Amino acid sequence: MSPSNIATSATSCEKRLRLRSTVSIIVANVPGTLATEDVRALVGKNAASADVLSVQSLTQCESSAVDCNRTRILLKFPSSDSAGVYVVSLFTDALSSTPLQFNLEYVSPCDLDMYCQSISMMPNHQKMLDLPILECDPTYCIDSYMISDPKMISVTPSSGLTAGGTIIVLQVEDFPVFSVSDLVVEGGSGVSRVFAEVSLFWQEPWSTPRKSKGEIHIRTPAVTRDTQEMTFHLKTRLCSITRSLSFDFEYLPVISGPTTVLEYQPTQIFACQNLALMVRLQNIPKLPHPFDESMIQTQVGDAFDKSVDQVISSDRYSTLVQITASGPWQSSGTLTVKIYSKQSGKSNAAVVNIVMLPLPAPAVINVYPTYGKSDRVNLMQVTIAHAPFSSHVAVFSASMIITSAEDATTSVYNLLVVGFQM
Repeated sequence: MSPSNIATSATSCEKRLRLRSTVSIIVANVPGTLATEDVRALVGKNAASADVLSVQSLTQCESSAVDCNRTRILLKFPSSDSAGVYVVSLFTDALSSTPLQFNLEYVSPCDLDMYCQSISMMPNHQKMLDLPILECDPTYCIDSYMISDPKMISVTPSSGLTAGGTIIVLQVEDFPVFSVSDLVVEGGSGVSRVFAEVSLFWQEPWSTPRKSKGEIHIRTPAVTRDTQEMTFHLKTRLCSITRSLSFDFEYLPVISGPTTVLEYQPTQIFACQNLALMVRLQNIPKLPHPFDESMIQTQVGDAFDKSVDQVISSDRYSTLVQITASGPWQSSGTLTVKIYSKQSGKSNAAVVNIVMLPLPAPAVINVYPTYGKSDRVNLMQVTIAHAPFSSHVAVFSASMIITSAEDATTSVYNLLVVGFQM
């Protein structure tokens, strides 16, 4: 067994270091096929569990050989606040029902505070946690000027509800934090100060107080309904050194009840027209940028629900959307358009009623030219308003009535329609 003595937990710079040491044990006469999950190790009267890191077969012999097989088992032991000798029980089906037992001594480690201070340095807690030692070693101390200045790489999302509970994911670099207990997250100030919960924290395995990369998940606290923005501060302390990061977070009102319409255009269209509707909505969740149109659904008349065509803007107060649909529509009454957020559901949809105008009778609004010569063919351009939507040359006919200036008689001449353009 190596080592036979391991470090107890220690206090450094008013911080409790829960030291967990790794011990290598070589056992004899167990099958070479033994797997990590086949082994359990319990420590002391309280039967605290040690982690089985690996099981490695060192030598294997013929089945007829005696006292030949050797296997190395790597165990990571739980932390202990008390020094003393503890009995370790190793369980595996290969060792029958009786566990293999041995003694392991927990010993108080080096006083890093006193030792590092004596050489004008400060303790390297992260290194002590990664690889606990009993004897003092200068490599477990660090110069204060080598502690990195942290950087915030990203904050996602940047907004959430005043009810709290939003999980914010922070990507950070060079933030010398190595356990959740080292981190304090607070927002606001004075009587409005609140604390956020750190729900997840990890650093890359290679991270040190000098250089690191990690991710922090924060659950936002609930705040008063009138809170709009809050700056959160992340702080950590390494002995006499403090490092901090901050970010701004927008609090949005809790949405309840139906979505409402602030304004919309147009309010009426002809039954033959296509719909191009602009609607400003209120009491609807703010959409993050870039906008996802599928988060706002609409139903135009009796058609199937679909996403709005475009989200033009969205903030804590209102959201502006565009909706298009192809006509024609019924020539009387109203066209009903429902709009709703996926989060709120169709039962909370806003309703817009657009008045359908009947199509007016066709009317000539321009003729060019207004005169011609009687001895030749004349081309005439006629502009007609409110012609049927599906009009084409074949449905038009034209005639000309000529009244004689001498005897007031009239003559009717049929004209040839040679072209049509909408």
